[in-house]
Amino acid sequence: MTSGTLFLAIAYIAMIGIIGGWTWKLLARVGELSERLSAAESTLGISQPNVEEE
Repeated sequence: MTSGTLFLAIAYIAMIGIIGGWTWKLLARVGELSERLSAAESTLGISQPNVEEE
């Protein structure tokens, strides 16, 4: 009983770690993509429209 619970706890911790690592990598890629898109827009002379919230 205890070994099964311990195995389950280790599996949950590993799953949370894997999801956390994947999320970290995804956010890093999104940030890099945003920087590259901004650089391409500035090279092409495309300006962002000003969107003002009321």
